[in-house]
Amino acid sequence: RDLFDILRRGCRIRVGGGVRIGGGDSTMVLCANRQKSLAMGGFPSAVVASSLNCYIVRSPEITTGIPLLDAEGNNVLPGDTSQVAAKRGVHSTTLSRALLQAPVYLVPPMLIAIPFKRFVTMHP
Repeated sequence: RDLFDILRRGCRIRVGGGVRIGGGDSTMVLCANRQKSLAMGGFPSAVVASSLNCYIVRSPEITTGIPLLDAEGNNVLPGDTSQVAAKRGVHSTTLSRALLQAPVYLVPPMLIAIPFKRFVTMHP
């Protein structure tokens, strides 16, 4: 596979997955509370899209492996790569991409709801 094929496949999967997750969440909760379901539909979609994008783009590293370096940056196994280290690196990066979405979606509503609510009611 070439790089263009990997990127094209990744784009299809992350957009499709994000739309399916967001649409599924919105329709499941649609009857209960339409406004909240539409507002929170973006969070799982963003998590899925970001994680899939990261995994798809970085997954070729698992098959090729990555060089192992010591603290000074010297190659520990010259001419050899580690697939185990590559797999751990790809998985931890993908997880961090998923977790990085939480502050973007959760902190602003908390800031508005807790401290600023009193300020806004006192100073309309």
